[in-house]
Amino acid sequence: MGDYENAGTTAADARLFDALQGFIHEHQKERGLTTGYVGGVREFHDRMLAQRKLTDAARGAVDRELAGRHDSAAGAVRTALVRVNALRDIRAAADRGSGRVERTYSYFTDTDIALNGLGTGLVEVRDGELRSDYQALQVLGSAKEFTGQERAVVLGSLHARRFHGEDYTRFMTARSGRLAALDSYPAWASAKQRREVTEALATPVARRLFGYEKEIVDGRGAMPAPTAVPPTAWYDAATGTINGLRTVQIALGEDIKDRASTLQGEAPRTLVLFGLLALGSVLALGALAVGAARSVSGPLGSLTRQAREVAGGRLPDVVARVQSGSGTPAAPRPADRPTGCGQRGPAAGRRLRPDAEGGLRPGHRAGRTAPQRHRVAGQPRPPEPEPGAASDQLHQPAGARGRRPGDAGQPLRAGPPRHPDAP
Repeated sequence: MGDYENAGTTAADARLFDALQGFIHEHQKERGLTTGYVGGVREFHDRMLAQRKLTDAARGAVDRELAGRHDSAAGAVRTALVRVNALRDIRAAADRGSGRVERTYSYFTDTDIALNGLGTGLVEVRDGELRSDYQALQVLGSAKEFTGQERAVVLGSLHARRFHGEDYTRFMTARSGRLAALDSYPAWASAKQRREVTEALATPVARRLFGYEKEIVDGRGAMPAPTAVPPTAWYDAATGTINGLRTVQIALGEDIKDRASTLQGEAPRTLVLFGLLALGSVLALGALAVGAARSVSGPLGSLTRQAREVAGGRLPDVVARVQSGSGTPAAPRPADRPTGCGQRGPAAGRRLRPDAEGGLRPGHRAGRTAPQRHRVAGQPRPPEPEPGAASDQLHQPAGARGRRPGDAGQPLRAGPPRHPDAP
């Protein structure tokens, strides 16, 4: 939005600046004619009166650009134009014959310098090309002003054939200022604009002006004879050179107005484009936000449903089964011993039975006696059999050898309780 407003303001400021430069140009010409007339060059009378009309017309163009504007640039121009109110008295004094060169020159010069120093808002432009053109226009305006000062100072002194007071110093200062401005002009101007200034300063009228100027500089304060530098010829040469610079200035002003109008036309399109980009960015961010919310809310919703199912269905069912007894878990079953665990050799997993010599034969588990088979985890180890018990058992009658303790006629032997599952 700021660039859009800046483009519109720049276009209006460019038109105001162009009108102001037109007034300054006509005001500079009236300065030369009026100063020369007051200094004694009476042949300037008719040309001076005609120039007044051109100056007033240029002032009217500035006033039309200022109409309806209340911004800071317009306010600065109005403030500077207050100085022009004194022009009426300067003209009246010249017409009465009571005008003075010093006062006349000071009024015109001070007013032109004040008006030339106004940026009219173009100093704040953001476009690089427009800013460079504006700076080139300012430098060219300074060169024109210094050339106009040279013209007026010399015209005020030619009739007397000497410089009045500090006029020679003013002349040399103005000349130095013009040369300095023209030297700095290429830094801001384009190749086309530099070529136009070079051509304006290479015309026959410009070369004639520089020839007159050399005569004056070589005089070291003494004015040349009227035949060497005629007043009318000096004025025409200086005015012709200034008009050439003014032509370049007008072209520069047109470039500035065209560029400002282009920026003003592009500003709405640029504003719409940035608006669309901003809208697209907002929509993209909204889509990302929705996607992120869904990526989080999906798993959370699933977890919520599962938690609701557990809390509302599964958990009450489990609690009810436990309370009714149907949900009591069964006692753990003892783990089966892997076949052959802890056994070695080819007789692993086979039973060894005692033979007649007191040894073992297949039929009993290797490494385990009958009492060891009856031991259950957590019960005390049974006492070892007395020596000779096995032999006594072998020598028992055949009918008694196969009986178990507790059978009829067989006394019970004290010992550890047997596991109900033991063979």
